[in-house]
Amino acid sequence: MASMDDVKVGKRILVDGQPYEVIKSEHLKVAMGKGMEKCMIINLLTGKTIPMTFHAVDKVEAADIQMRDADYQYFDGTSYHFMDIQNYESYFINADVIGDKKYFLVDGNKTTVMFWDGNPINVQIDPSVTLEIAETPPGEK
Repeated sequence: MASMDDVKVGKRILVDGQPYEVIKSEHLKVAMGKGMEKCMIINLLTGKTIPMTFHAVDKVEAADIQMRDADYQYFDGTSYHFMDIQNYESYFINADVIGDKKYFLVDGNKTTVMFWDGNPINVQIDPSVTLEIAETPPGEK
C-alpha cells in the first residue's frame, strides 16, 4: 500500500480493482486541514480519463504492471497486433484502448506493451518517432 504522497504523475495504481495511471497531479492544502492530491487518472484497460481526489489518510495500492518490448505488426480493423521480441508470442490490443497513439505506430517498429495479470492492456509509445511526410499542400514545407 502506498500513501497519498506516492500518487504522482506516471505512477500506476489500482482503483476499484482496475489499473490506472496518474496523468496529472496537483497538491492542495486547505487552511488548518490536511492536504489532498487532486489527480486526473486514465484507466489502462479502457482508456477513459476520470478526476479523482486522494486525501492524506487514503491508501492506494500500486498496480503490478509489467513492461515488455514488442514489435508492432499490423492493424486488422478492430485491434492492433504485436509480437514479443523475446519469445515471439503474438498478442493484440483493442483499437479503443490505443486511441490517438495509433498515429505513431509504424509497422515493424519496436514499442513497449504493458501487461497486467498476464494480459496485454496498453502500449507505451517512445517519446520520439521517425515518420515520413507523404503529401503536403503547395507552399508548405
